[in-house]
Amino acid sequence: MAGLLRVGLVGPGLMGHGAAKHILLKGFALAVLGHRNRAPVDDLVARGAVEVKDLAALATESDVVVLFLPGAREVEALVTALQPLVRPGMVVVDASTGLPETTRRLGAMLAGRGAAMVDAPVGRTPKEAEEGRLSSMLGGDPAMVARIRPIVECYVDTIVECGALGAALTVKLVNNFVSFSNAVIIGETFAAASRMGVDLAALAAVIEAGGSNNNRPNH
Repeated sequence: MAGLLRVGLVGPGLMGHGAAKHILLKGFALAVLGHRNRAPVDDLVARGAVEVKDLAALATESDVVVLFLPGAREVEALVTALQPLVRPGMVVVDASTGLPETTRRLGAMLAGRGAAMVDAPVGRTPKEAEEGRLSSMLGGDPAMVARIRPIVECYVDTIVECGALGAALTVKLVNNFVSFSNAVIIGETFAAASRMGVDLAALAAVIEAGGSNNNRPNH
């Protein structure tokens, strides 16, 4: 589709495949750099994506590069290798869950070549990724965030702009801390209740009906 940014995506796995599928469905040209698992790459190629074999080809085919990688180590290695290949105006969008300080350092490195970085970690699960209903937090220069937002909107239904580069990852990590803390509290609560002989189904029903359920207001 004329006028749209060309998108490159690295990491079409559990989360990246769904995101890539919806980027294609919204009419963006998509180049994909995969890894060992052929099934998602082959599916995306069948839907109209172009598979590239290396970072040089990815850089040539892309205005925006979206990363769905396991973590900060992989992001750092890839962006460091990509840095000599970027062009002024290119944007790297990191949808992984990494480290804010690493992201800021990589962003400064890209800025030296006239490119930019936006941290855009996602929430929810591969199921929502396939449905195009992930959530995303965005951090970066406002102009760059506005530039890449239409691409992120392809695969999410909720976006929160968090501030400068690294802010989105910071918010994501704090949110993860809250989620993990809740899981620990619930697990310990049910373990203690079980030792006291509590009917666990009854306890679950009480929690579901009352203020302890985070999805309901406290009446």
